[in-house]
Amino acid sequence: MDRRPSSWVHLAALALALTLAGVLCAVAMVEVGARAISGNWTESFLERTRGLLKSAYPASYDAELGWIPKAGFSAHRNPWRTQVTITAAGLRANGPGDPPDDGRPILAVGDSFTFGDEVADTETWPSHLERTLRRPVLNAGVFGYGVDQIVLRARKLAHRLRPEWVIASFTPHDVSRCELSEFGAAKPYFYFEDGQLRPGHQPVPPSRPMAPDGFRMVLGHSFVAHTVLKRIAPHYWLEGGPRTIRVHGDGRRVATHLLRALADDLTANGIRLLVVAQGERGLTVKQRAIAAEIMEGLNRSAAVLLDLHGPLAELQARDGARFKAFYRQHMTGAGNAFVADRIAEAIRRADTAP
Repeated sequence: MDRRPSSWVHLAALALALTLAGVLCAVAMVEVGARAISGNWTESFLERTRGLLKSAYPASYDAELGWIPKAGFSAHRNPWRTQVTITAAGLRANGPGDPPDDGRPILAVGDSFTFGDEVADTETWPSHLERTLRRPVLNAGVFGYGVDQIVLRARKLAHRLRPEWVIASFTPHDVSRCELSEFGAAKPYFYFEDGQLRPGHQPVPPSRPMAPDGFRMVLGHSFVAHTVLKRIAPHYWLEGGPRTIRVHGDGRRVATHLLRALADDLTANGIRLLVVAQGERGLTVKQRAIAAEIMEGLNRSAAVLLDLHGPLAELQARDGARFKAFYRQHMTGAGNAFVADRIAEAIRRADTAP
């Protein structure tokens, strides 16, 4: 009896089994590698994606501000493998070693551009500024903040730390965030009613837990499953994920009002305010217009003003390659050095002005 067909079946089954084993082995290697790189061995990758409080950098819930960097964190477990150190005071460190000891500090507040997304502790613009001025600079920037949160954090820390200068840095996107009550997590906001600025979300509600779904809760712990499912079924997989809730469209007016009030309050307490409009990578006409409108609204206020859109646009036209090297999504170390140099010039001019 001819048994060749049966042999072919066995060979095909063996080949299929070896192929499946190879695929499973490759998937396992990717899974282990992803966990090693991210440093995440126990948490859900889906949960990290869904909420700002579980995103690239660890954050803690704050009833006044929404979220703040997690105090005492130190690691390079983030997508860019950069060293991120948060002090016990909840501020980002400027690198190893003791800060300069030269009088009252400079307090830097802002969003992820100030915090230093994508760069190491020593490459943020507050870190560059500290080395340039040889004066202590405290980096109180927080990823995802709007101008409203920036102002609230400046008030809170300035009262406690008594800096000589507060540098409030914003990007055009931070202005539009003043219109939101939720941006990945709930946040404080302000709105006008009968001509008066009124607060919303005080206290800020804590983040909502993930909807109970056994399939997502289990497979969310797999990097491979999370990566595949968020591509092939994003609506289902990310359902209940990070939300953006807009409550009004008056962000520019709110931001201007808050910054003017901050300038007056700080000045009354012997603290100077420098407001910096930082340029994002696109430098679009709309972005420049938003920054210009905020700066125009702060004219004749107590604040010193620095709009970096003009210098960045001039550099882009003159040396496109250097300008390109200033950005990934956020600024690189070279871009942050450029920002720090311009801020240092503005402070020196203000310090020596009659």
